[in-house]
Amino acid sequence: GLVAGEEDAAQAAIEAGIDDYLRSREPFILGVTRLPRTDRITAAGISGVVDDIASNQGATVTSVSLSLGGDSIPAYTLDYGEKAKLNNVEWT
Repeated sequence: GLVAGEEDAAQAAIEAGIDDYLRSREPFILGVTRLPRTDRITAAGISGVVDDIASNQGATVTSVSLSLGGDSIPAYTLDYGEKAKLNNVEWT
């Protein structure tokens, strides 16, 4: 396992990667937005980001979930005028 300093560094890198992923998402506007669409935020997409960063840090993450308003959701589609950013990461 990782020692305390390494664990903190891995968590910080993962949180930064999730925030970058979320900020890269934007609503789809027909005739304006270039393909591919980037309006969906999925637990699987976030999990892929987390897994890549964790592996590079020598860490293992066993599960990732996406929640909105305290409820776990599989995906969220940004609506016109919405942007996404990281609000909170809970480590257990």
